[in-house]
Amino acid sequence: VLDAADNNRMYLPEGNNLWRNSDLNGLDNNQNNWSMIATVSNRVTAVDASKSDPGVVYFGTSSKKIYRMVDDGTSSPSFTEITNGITNGGYASCITIDPYDSDKVLVIYSNYNVISGWYTEDGGDTWINIEGNLKGDPDPGVPPSLDYRGNGPSFRWARFVPTDNGTVILLGTSIGLFATNDLNTAEINWVQQASDVIGNVVVEQIDNRISDGFCVVVTHGAGAYKTYFENNLDKPYAEQIVVDKIKKEGLFYTKKRHEMWGSMHHIWASIFVDTETMGK
Repeated sequence: VLDAADNNRMYLPEGNNLWRNSDLNGLDNNQNNWSMIATVSNRVTAVDASKSDPGVVYFGTSSKKIYRMVDDGTSSPSFTEITNGITNGGYASCITIDPYDSDKVLVIYSNYNVISGWYTEDGGDTWINIEGNLKGDPDPGVPPSLDYRGNGPSFRWARFVPTDNGTVILLGTSIGLFATNDLNTAEINWVQQASDVIGNVVVEQIDNRISDGFCVVVTHGAGAYKTYFENNLDKPYAEQIVVDKIKKEGLFYTKKRHEMWGSMHHIWASIFVDTETMGK
C-alpha cells in the first residue's frame, strides 16, 4: 500500500513480514530502500497507513490478528496487537483508516461463516460488529453463540469516502457494492449501489481520491468501474452511486511506476489511486 501521507513511501506484506520502502523515487536509480520493519507469527495479509497522522500503520494477518504500528522511520518501529476486542474473524483482507482520524479503522475478514466487519473509533481499544443487515440468517440449529454461521455474504473490502454531507463508507462484498453513512447505530443499514451496472458480482477492491472525489471499484471477472462523488452524495438511504465501466484499453496508467496496476484477465493483485495526479 502507498502511504496516504507520503506517496513516495510504500508498505509491502511478504509472508510473516512487513516491509517499508522509504523512497520509491530511488527505484529509478536502482536504489534498494526496502527495510523489514515487522515480523509476526502469521502471514501479513492487509495493511493501511494513516493520511492524517503520518507514521501510524495498521496491519492484519491470515489468522485474525490486527496490529497498530507507529513508524518513526527507524529499522524497528514499535507495534502492538489490538485484536482483543474482536471476538470472531479470520483472514484479514482489508484494513482501511479514516483519512481524517487515525483512531477510526475498519477491518474486513473475507471468510464466510465469520463476523466479517469490525470498526473501532479508539485505535483498537474497543471494536463493534458492523455486519448490520448483511449478516444473513443463521444456519438451522446453530446456537446463539455461533449465529454468524449462516447465509450472509463474504465481505472483501471497505473504504471511507469523505463528502460535504459527511463520510460515506463503501463496502465490497461477494454480492456487490454497498454503502452506509452510519456505523454507530444499533441497526447498520447497508444499501446496495450500482445494482444495474455492477450487479451482484464480487467486489474485490475499492480506492478513492479525496481531492476530486474520484473512486475506482474493481470486481472479480466483471471489470473495473469508476465514479466521482463530487463531494455532494446524500446520506445513502437509497441507491445513489452511478458508475461507469473502465474500458480495458484505458485501464493501465503509470506515473513512472506505481499508481495503478493489475490485470483485467484475472483478479487484480492490487489497485492504487494516487492522491494527487492520477489520470482520469
